[in-house]
Amino acid sequence: MFNKNPIIKIIFTILLGLTCLIGDRLSDNLTHAVIRAIVDNVTHALIAGLSWIIVTLLLNHSVMRNLLEITSCALMSSLIDVDHFIQAKSWKLSDATRLSKRAFLHSTTVPILLWTLMLLTSKVSTNEKMEHYSWIILMSFLSHHIRDATRRGLWFAPFGSTRPIPYYVYNIAIIILPYIFYYLMTHKIFTRKIPDYTLYQRETVDSV
Repeated sequence: MFNKNPIIKIIFTILLGLTCLIGDRLSDNLTHAVIRAIVDNVTHALIAGLSWIIVTLLLNHSVMRNLLEITSCALMSSLIDVDHFIQAKSWKLSDATRLSKRAFLHSTTVPILLWTLMLLTSKVSTNEKMEHYSWIILMSFLSHHIRDATRRGLWFAPFGSTRPIPYYVYNIAIIILPYIFYYLMTHKIFTRKIPDYTLYQRETVDSV
């Protein structure tokens, strides 16, 4: 009932934008390094989770029935920052935040290659679930990378990085990203249509 209401989608879209603004403002103004890192990481998780909630609502799928997907998207986006510690070979925050080069999971090439591999595999095996999971993984990475790109740009290893993106571009990109995903997922831009494939058919549900 609720996810067929466009106002709900608008509310979550506004909430996504506010999460970006509030999370960024807190991260910039906090002076305690540990608290700042936690707030920054939680903001990444919230942005990814809210983004996938919007995709779920646009598909007219039940949010409650897809909480595992939403939580997984949020957690994956949060765990990307673990690569700082792996690259630093230390669990000290001071070491993880003073790297001489960017950590490997912050290369946008990584999720694009993984997403492509999963899409190709799903096409060969006609495994619609794998295709669906590939979009969740891509959302968790792209939402994280776009937010970080305001400081250092998007990194496409081994080709290099773009210039840092303006803050307003980042905000617009994050807000429209779920809608782009929805369009690409439902129109099968990158994969052939699978007969009897009902995953992205707009469902009629009774609850969020």
